[in-house]
Amino acid sequence: MASCPATARRAPIRTYPASTSPLSLPAAASIAGFGDHQVGMYLASGVLAALYRARETGIGDRVVVSLFHSAIWDVSLLLQASQYGDPTTQYPQYRRPLPNPLVVAHKTKDNKWLQIAMPQYNRHYPIFMSAIGHPELAEDPRYYPQTNLQANIEEFYDFLVAEMASRTLDEWCKLMDANDLPYAVAQTWDQLLVDKQAWASGCFYEMEYSNGNKRTMVRPPVIFEETELPPYNRGPYLGEQTELVLKNLGYTDEQVAAMIAAGEAVPMDPSLKD
Repeated sequence: MASCPATARRAPIRTYPASTSPLSLPAAASIAGFGDHQVGMYLASGVLAALYRARETGIGDRVVVSLFHSAIWDVSLLLQASQYGDPTTQYPQYRRPLPNPLVVAHKTKDNKWLQIAMPQYNRHYPIFMSAIGHPELAEDPRYYPQTNLQANIEEFYDFLVAEMASRTLDEWCKLMDANDLPYAVAQTWDQLLVDKQAWASGCFYEMEYSNGNKRTMVRPPVIFEETELPPYNRGPYLGEQTELVLKNLGYTDEQVAAMIAAGEAVPMDPSLKD
C-alpha cells in the first residue's frame, strides 16, 4: 500500500490541505503543483524499496510520502546551512553581498542572462580575469583569494556587473567556451523548449493532437538503457469517460442519460470530439 497525504500519518499537530505551501519561501513566486513531480518520484522509489524488502523477507510495508515532508527534503541543504548563518539562506536576499559573485546570473549587453557557475572561486577567478581582458586583476589582493574578497565584495560585484554588460550573450558564450569556464545560459521557457541538448538527451517528446496542434511534453528523468520510453497519448477530456465509468458501475443507458439531463453527471463537450 502506498499513499501521498499532505502530512505524514504520524503528524501530531494538524493536517494541512494537500499543498506544500506551509514551506513557501518568503517573497518567492509560487508555481502551482511544483512539488508534485518530486513526490511522485519519491513515492516510486519507496514502492520499489518496499517490493525489494517483501521479496527478500516476505514482509511487506506501507509506503507514505507526504507533501509536507517532501517540501522540507527539497530545501534540506538550505535548511541545514541556515543553522550556520550562511548568507545564501537568509531572506530577503540581496545579490551584491553574496560571498561569491561568480555563481550569480548576470545580465548581458543584449538584455539576456548568463549564469556563471564557478563555486571554486580561487581556481577560476585568475582564469576568468585574464579571459575578459583584465590580467592585472588576476592576483589583485583586493579580490583574490576569496577570503580577501569579502571586504571588497560589493566593489567587485559592481565591476562584474559592468563587465558582463559589455558583451552580448553570444560573445560571452564564445569567451567562456574558449577558456573552458563553466556557465549556463539562463533560458526563458521558450528558449528551453528548443534547447538542442535537452532534445538530444531525450528530455522532450513532441505530441501531435487530432486538431493538428503540437505540444512539447517533458519526459520523466529516469532513462532505461534497454527499454524505450513509450509515446505519450493524450489524456481524456473533461467528461469524456463519464458514460463509460457510470456504465461500468452498473448504471443503464437510461439512468446515465437521466443523470446527465439532471446535471448530476457531466458529459464531454461535443465540440471537443476528435
